[in-house]
This record gives sequence, structure tokens and C-alpha cells, in this order.
Amino acid sequence: MHRLKTISASIGVFGLVFLAAPAGAVESTETSESDSTTIRREQNQQNSEVRDKRGEERATKVKALREEATEKAKDRRATMKQSVCEKRQERLQQLMVRMEDRAVAMKDRLDTVYERLTGFYDKGQLTVNDYEAKLSAIETVRRQSAASVNLLSSSGFDIDCTSNGIGQQLDEYRLMVKGVRQNLKEYRKTLVDLVSSMRAAAAEGNNEGNKTEPSTRTDQTTPQETSNE
Repeated sequence: MHRLKTISASIGVFGLVFLAAPAGAVESTETSESDSTTIRREQNQQNSEVRDKRGEERATKVKALREEATEKAKDRRATMKQSVCEKRQERLQQLMVRMEDRAVAMKDRLDTVYERLTGFYDKGQLTVNDYEAKLSAIETVRRQSAASVNLLSSSGFDIDCTSNGIGQQLDEYRLMVKGVRQNLKEYRKTLVDLVSSMRAAAAEGNNEGNKTEPSTRTDQTTPQETSNE
């Protein structure tokens, strides 16, 4: 009887050991699969980081190459621009001198006409009803013309092909010349208006017995704008 109990106890222990073994094996398998998944995830993450880093390096390299190409292109354009400027420098400088001389000469001729017209009126040879208004308009544009011509003559502009701002300087000079031309045209226009009024008054007999007419010769030549070349 005692022997049977011993055998039953041994069988029970063996059975527990046998039954317990598969559970441990399953647990070990699950742990191994979990570790493998973690390793793969880490490897994928590392590969992704490597790809991102390589992509950033390529983008940085491409950007640097583009910037270098842009700078080289700028240098080539600057070199070409300077070369063209040097070829045209003397001609442009001479053109500027001629424009300044023409502006001064034009203003002097218009001033001569102005003095003759005011002289006619002061001597009572010719008159118009709105003389004071017309004279005021003439005086305004006359002062503006004198100021712009003096500014142009004293600008002392010298073409420097080595300057990076040569283009802007030429643009400013063109605007200055344009202002002179406009002022001289307005000056001439107001003088012609006064001449026309005086002639009309004389024709109507407002100044009977006086056959003197003011000279209307005003040179229309005005300084031309600088070439866009």
C-alpha cells in the first residue's frame, strides 16, 4: 500500500513537471519573437535616419552647387558689363558733355527771348491784358530751368566702369537730363504763349501806330536723353 502511494506521488510529480515544461517553452518563444520585433523596429528606424541624413546631405550639396553657379554667373555678367562699359565709356562721356552744353545754350537763347519780351512791355511797345499772369508763369519755369541746368552742369558725372553701381548712376543721370528737357520745354512754351498774345493784341489794333513785333525765334533743340546702350 505504501508502495502504491509512493508510485502515485512520483507519477504526480512527473506529471506536473511534464505539464509545466510546455508553458515555459511557449513563454520563451513569445519573448524571443518580441525581441526580434524590437530589433527589426530599431533597425528600420536606424535605416530611416540614415536615409534622412543622406537626403539632407544631398540637398545641402545641391544648394551649395546652385549658389556657386549663381555667383559664377553674376561674376561673368559683371565682367561682360564692365567690358562693354569700357568700350563705350569715351563715347558716353563725350555725349554727356554735349548734352550739358546744349542745355546751357538752349537756356541762354530762351533767356534772350524773355529779356526782349519784357523789354517790349516795359517800353510800352506791346502789351496784353493778362501780362502779369503770363509773366508769373514764365518766371516760375525760368527759375526751374535755371536750377535744373545748373545742377546738370555741376554734376561732374564721371563714368567709372569698375563701380558696381554704374547702372544706377547712369539711370540717375538720365532722369536728371529728362528733368532739364521738360523744364526747358515748359519755359519755351510759356514764352511762345506770351508772344502769341502780344501778336494777337497788335493785330487787333490795341497798339495802333506800333508795328514792332517780338521775335519768336526759340531754338527747339533740347538736350537728348542718354543712350540706353
